[in-house]
Amino acid sequence: MGLPDPGSVGAQFAIIGYGPISTNAVGRQIVADKAPLPPPEKQAFYDAVQPDVQLESPAPPSFIVYSNNDPVVPVVNAYRLAEGITKSGGLSSFTYLRMRLTALGLIQRTCPFLAGRRCVKHG
Repeated sequence: MGLPDPGSVGAQFAIIGYGPISTNAVGRQIVADKAPLPPPEKQAFYDAVQPDVQLESPAPPSFIVYSNNDPVVPVVNAYRLAEGITKSGGLSSFTYLRMRLTALGLIQRTCPFLAGRRCVKHG
């Protein structure tokens, strides 16, 4: 059995947990007045690599989990990724957590950017 053709290899699925998708990209900052990241090479990387808008089509089925109460890396990063996956023909399941000192509850709601698909809210 030989190695697969490198051009035919791709992700079969993705599990993304808490990824700052586009928080620091110039023109796409989520946190107002956020300064560029040092060193300049790091900021250049964030400007060049924006996974939510650079997905191959169709994107692989994806599961995204995120916290909805982080002021540094806001949950809108996950919204952008789920929307990008959907726009590129992929399916996504999106779960976000609101951390509390009490027990976590499970509530389902419809996410408007997922065209009627379900997302799960814990908390």
